[in-house]
Amino acid sequence: MVKRILGPIFGLLLGIFLAVDFIIFGVIAFDSVLVVVLPVVGLVLGGVLAFTSPLGKTSTVGTGDTGDTIAEPQDDSAAITSDGA
Repeated sequence: MVKRILGPIFGLLLGIFLAVDFIIFGVIAFDSVLVVVLPVVGLVLGGVLAFTSPLGKTSTVGTGDTGDTIAEPQDDSAAITSDGA
């Protein structure tokens, strides 16, 4: 439930941040319509993403136990010689 409230809030903050960034770096003018559009787009996009995201923990399919056994490591001590060759 909290995710559905925080999504639009953080989307709005992202939109405001982008608008201020674009103004500071001279990408858009201060009197541009994008100064208003970017926060609104962030608000809407944050809300859409919050409502389409899964709530809580996602369920896993199966138990994760496939029944396969893990192969034991083979003893390679015969391949290693003590003389370093």
